[in-house]
Amino acid sequence: MKEIKPCPGEQIIPFVLNREGEGQSGTIKGEIRILPQAISVRVDGYGDCGTENGYGCPIYIEHYDGKLSVRLWSDINHEDPTHAVDMEGARETERKGDCCAECGELKKSFMHNCPKAKDMPEIHGCPTCDDSCPECR
Repeated sequence: MKEIKPCPGEQIIPFVLNREGEGQSGTIKGEIRILPQAISVRVDGYGDCGTENGYGCPIYIEHYDGKLSVRLWSDINHEDPTHAVDMEGARETERKGDCCAECGELKKSFMHNCPKAKDMPEIHGCPTCDDSCPECR
């Protein structure tokens, strides 16, 4: 891996990935570069179109215009990213699922203070309505 000196305000975290799979062995090295405006991932032997071999970062994560996104260059011959993923749908506030029938709040694990439910102080349910406590219903 070519040594690249960090820019001011930049952190570099090296990593080694073990090859997985039946009959597979070996490792691949890379680094995560934490920049003030983004995070980039560089892996030995992989790059992007506009960068000299050994310096490219085919994975780029940024927070731009208030949105988290990931840009990928899965083809080194394409100048523009081959994939741009808007991560806003992955916000935890976007989770749909098990909601309280009474108030509509998303159910979650919380500490329950019912003296009748000493054997299960943490339950999964609605923290507003306590609808999962079998002792309080």
